[in-house]
Amino acid sequence: MTKSYNTEKLFRSANWFNRQKITLFTGSIVLILGAIFPWYRLPTEALETFGTNLFWGNLFRIMAALFAIIGFIFTFWLPINRTPRLCFWGIFIVILLIPYIIVNWFPNANFLAQTYYKQGEKIAEHVEKNYSEVQAVWKQNIFLDKPVAIMPISDLSITNSRFFQLSSWDSVFTEWLGYSNGLFQFIGSGWSFTLIGVVICLFAFYIKLEGENINLLIKDMKKFIPGVSLLLVLIFYSIIFMNIINHQLDMMFAKGEYSQVVEISRKLSYWYPQLNSDEIFLQHFAKAGFYDQKPDIALIDFTKGLELYRQEDFQKAAEYFNKSLAIQPSRYLVRGYLANAILNQGVNYFNDPNSKKSGAAIDSFKEVLRIFPSNLEALYNLMLACAVNGEFENSAKIAQQIIDVQQYFQQPKDVLLGQAYLHTAWNSYHNSDMAHAWKHYRQSIDSSYWKKSNEAE
Repeated sequence: MTKSYNTEKLFRSANWFNRQKITLFTGSIVLILGAIFPWYRLPTEALETFGTNLFWGNLFRIMAALFAIIGFIFTFWLPINRTPRLCFWGIFIVILLIPYIIVNWFPNANFLAQTYYKQGEKIAEHVEKNYSEVQAVWKQNIFLDKPVAIMPISDLSITNSRFFQLSSWDSVFTEWLGYSNGLFQFIGSGWSFTLIGVVICLFAFYIKLEGENINLLIKDMKKFIPGVSLLLVLIFYSIIFMNIINHQLDMMFAKGEYSQVVEISRKLSYWYPQLNSDEIFLQHFAKAGFYDQKPDIALIDFTKGLELYRQEDFQKAAEYFNKSLAIQPSRYLVRGYLANAILNQGVNYFNDPNSKKSGAAIDSFKEVLRIFPSNLEALYNLMLACAVNGEFENSAKIAQQIIDVQQYFQQPKDVLLGQAYLHTAWNSYHNSDMAHAWKHYRQSIDSSYWKKSNEAE
């Protein structure tokens, strides 16, 4: 009797321990990792300065933890055939739409991500173009490039009918849905783990007897696809609708219907926050308010600064940008232009042989970092300027800041990190610390040595 009972118990245990349960358990474990690790990563000080944060990422981590708990419940207590499969399909779509959510509803974070990415590309180009000079200790003959131009963070405009051809729809993914290199450069591992975990859980739901899994999947897709299709249609048509209204604003502005332009622009900037990175939209908004005798002083100052910036009168442009920012500190585009205007002044000081060692360039680059923390171009230029002035200790400190910022990147720029470690090596050399000088020099030329050297410290 006891032997029969033990056999039956063993059979039940074996019946529970099947591939469905194992797969669902594995997916739940991965979802826990998605709740532990961050979903998006950007320098904290820059986020605070630009008036934003990544709190929304914590909300998604809570969502990942909730679905992990659901997975465990159905693994150990409830039968899998009663799982809320459509809910897991729903979270799968939400995860895929995270780039769209960031681009459209968190433009400050998107602005930072895209700017850091473009700056990294620009610096890498400068290092490669001036390799013989950047390897020289004194760098007396090196010239700095102009800062990367501020471009529309999300180019949502439909310029002509060719946009609706299939060959042009790559911009739908890169601009409308946010699947760009700049944004994915800062995606955290939490997003990746959650996506993988949900896919594993969905796979577990459809591991059935031969033939039943396909029928169950088809049944769920008949319920799921119409809803997803409707969601995508609403997203696309909302952006197309915004384009139509934006085009109408241009026509109304040309006709002198300024009060309508102001009213509609105010509503559009609220419902489509990404328009706050559109220079033309902001200029029309500012000018219409001025002509309608309802001026937005902050926008008018920004428009004046923008005109001077394009004329390369960076000093006066910075004055107007400062005035605008003092009135509305939350306008991230104004802060970006102010940083670029002062950065241009610093580059001009550095490239001028008469003022190369005056310290004016260093002061300008430091001011940029106050306005735009962790600005890669300002850090890189400041590191070079300090080295040219013989301030190797300060140059090494800036180099360490560059190394710290690069940790936020999914794929750090090797050439930029190489230069940072090189400046650190120079400082150790001038301090007669040959052991550290040699170690940092190895780091500057061999990326595989970074981790090993850091662990040794």
